Amino acid sequence: MLDYKRDFQHLELLDSNFKTCPSTVEWDRLDIIAKFLAPFYDITCAFSGTKYPTSNLFFPCVSTAYTSLKHERLHGIEYIRNIATRMLVKFEKYWFDFCDILAIAVILDPRYKFTFVEWCYKKLYGGDYISETKKVRDKLFALFSNYEKVDLQTTGDMSSLPSVSSQVDSSTSFPSITKSQFLQDYNSFEEEITMPKKSQLEMYLEEQKIDRKVKLDVLHFWKGNQYRFPEVAAMARDVLCIPISTISSESAFSNSGRILDQYRSALKPDIVEALVCSKDWLYGNNVLPDPELDGVTEDIMNLGITEIDSEDAKCSANRVA
Repeated sequence: MLDYKRDFQHLELLDSNFKTCPSTVEWDRLDIIAKFLAPFYDITCAFSGTKYPTSNLFFPCVSTAYTSLKHERLHGIEYIRNIATRMLVKFEKYWFDFCDILAIAVILDPRYKFTFVEWCYKKLYGGDYISETKKVRDKLFALFSNYEKVDLQTTGDMSSLPSVSSQVDSSTSFPSITKSQFLQDYNSFEEEITMPKKSQLEMYLEEQKIDRKVKLDVLHFWKGNQYRFPEVAAMARDVLCIPISTISSESAFSNSGRILDQYRSALKPDIVEALVCSKDWLYGNNVLPDPELDGVTEDIMNLGITEIDSEDAKCSANRVA
């Protein structure tokens, strides 16, 4: 409606009978409400897309909305403050349940990593942000430890295989080890002792971030780096594919009842999967019109119309006869 503000004002000047034009105060309120709802519009567009994006995109949007709600509750005008207070109660109900996994997902985006989470939490929690970021870091490394165990188990299975040297006959002669080779082995041993080995996750976090202006496909990034950081790539594959929204966006801040009734909300997982896949198969590939399909449809429609016209003509001829 704000796009037509000048049109309404111009109509008020031309038509003296037009009495429903918003006043200046009402236009100002509409402008404030539009700015207040802008972050939630961005979230709705991100969450309700037909081709769902990866989960790393949600934390910046949700953090922006959370910051906006807290700011308006403290510093907004009265009617916005009342709205923000009610929305914040419902928002925090979901925030505290899913903020950790959202933070971990954005950490696995090489454009943001852990520093972005620290900055967001500092704006959200103030002096308590250190303890909150520590919780996220602990959960991140706890999750990563599961993927390290899988990799170690695979390595252990490979090491249990018989070595080539054990199968060589003992009568085979080997060249003697020179002094330089012996000292070179010692240098390698010394480096292992003096320099603690870092995990793949620590090395990833210490690498320089990619410019945020770069349009990046995060799944393609981890596919290309799966040989450098195989354990982190495996974790990223599982975390980034998590669907964030499981309900329609219209009900996120709705005070009315649920859109789904009690029967459809209690469907078994296999039934829901069948419905979702069927809808995707039916409508997923119809983004662009198919000229051949349109031509066949037009021929069928013309054929039906021709048959109806011929039958009407026969009936008319019979009545005349």
